[in-house]
Amino acid sequence: MDILRATTTICTAFENGAKSIIPVATIEEAKLLKEQGFLVASEQDGKKLDFADLGNSAFSFTSQRIEGKTLVYCTTNGTRALEMAKHSEELLLELS
Repeated sequence: MDILRATTTICTAFENGAKSIIPVATIEEAKLLKEQGFLVASEQDGKKLDFADLGNSAFSFTSQRIEGKTLVYCTTNGTRALEMAKHSEELLLELS
């Protein structure tokens, strides 16, 4: 379910004007990038982490909050799956 929610949220972010998204597999990576000034969306077990600007709900990815920005995105399972997928020989994503 987390993978579906992550991909839905990523699509919503781009639809609402996000410049780019950096998916990271660990909370530590997300914290490090937050310290570097990035806007961070991060959750663990469905709950927004205290250092994060956004959780993992597509409803919070409004154009007012994210338009033109690069986001760091870290979820319980979704971004880990994306990390594993980038090592695949072939990857197919369908956006509608």
